[in-house]
Amino acid sequence: MKLSVALPLVVGAAFGTVASSAMAQQSASRTKQAVVRVFVVDSAGAAVTAADLAVVRGLNAVIAHGSTDQYGRATIGFASDDGEYDIVVRKIGYPRSDRVFEMGSRDTISLSIVVPAPSAKTLDAVKITAKEDLKTKIYSIDADAIAASTRPLFTSWDIITKLRPDMAGGRAPCNGDRINLWVNGSRIRFVPRNDMAVAREHISRGQAVSGISDIVFALYEIEPEHIAEMRFRDCFDTTVPDVGGSNALFIVLKPGVVYEPGVGSVVADKWP
Repeated sequence: MKLSVALPLVVGAAFGTVASSAMAQQSASRTKQAVVRVFVVDSAGAAVTAADLAVVRGLNAVIAHGSTDQYGRATIGFASDDGEYDIVVRKIGYPRSDRVFEMGSRDTISLSIVVPAPSAKTLDAVKITAKEDLKTKIYSIDADAIAASTRPLFTSWDIITKLRPDMAGGRAPCNGDRINLWVNGSRIRFVPRNDMAVAREHISRGQAVSGISDIVFALYEIEPEHIAEMRFRDCFDTTVPDVGGSNALFIVLKPGVVYEPGVGSVVADKWP
């Protein structure tokens, strides 16, 4: 009787050991040592030396660091799971630059990143710009401000509703005119209905969002970590002379990302 009682315990323990081993092997198979080779130049073709590089997962999870050598090159190794990553390039005098990429089944990838070349500037006469600065603050947001958010951002629509509510139509209403949407310089029209967006906006507001449905549907499809910059131009802004250039939300995606209505934002390498 003692043997019959002990046997299931031994078998159970052995089965648990085998299961744990299988799970560990499966986890190890998903995680691999990845290598990213980066070549950074400015728009004039000169190597960008001593630039700080960060490999980021999601909005702000830094996985690894590196810096470019005298030839603008760097090699960064890190433990990688399949999925999307972003190389963030920073150097004093240069704007932040990104390159989104997908590791997939590859364990090594090479990336070339072009950052805008710094240019000498002549300082203008001092003038009061408080009004313009306020407008810029409430009507725009960039990748750094998005990543620094202490509020959870599940969709890009959260960026507007939680961080920049004035970008959903401006402080001066335009007589209920429909807000125009631009992504990477192209005007986006007739975005397919997103049922999750409809359901959540009905629940949160008690009624459908009018006049901005294309923006809501698109931003439910665009990942927050894919956005480089968002800027709203109200109906008094004539900076963009194109049809639909005012009362419009302009979205710039990080290099390496494309947007297709009804599909969402995806790494360019994955999109045919």
